[in-house]
Amino acid sequence: YRKRVVLVINKIDILERRQGDDHGQETKQKMVDYVQEHASDLLGASPIVIPVSGRDALSWKQLHRPGFVGSENESINNS
Repeated sequence: YRKRVVLVINKIDILERRQGDDHGQETKQKMVDYVQEHASDLLGASPIVIPVSGRDALSWKQLHRPGFVGSENESINNS
């Protein structure tokens, strides 16, 4: 029997504020690796670590679904 553990790191986008050109990708990966390593030591199982960013999700929605957010404001501003 193996334990299945999933850990979620919320607000991972906070780490990109102080970073340079890579938007904090290296720092984010270090954070995921740190959590995975220490959780493995504590739990005795290798967890799945999922970084979550609400800001990145909203940006993705805006890019892939034009008109999703701000479509009313855009039409007012373009008039």
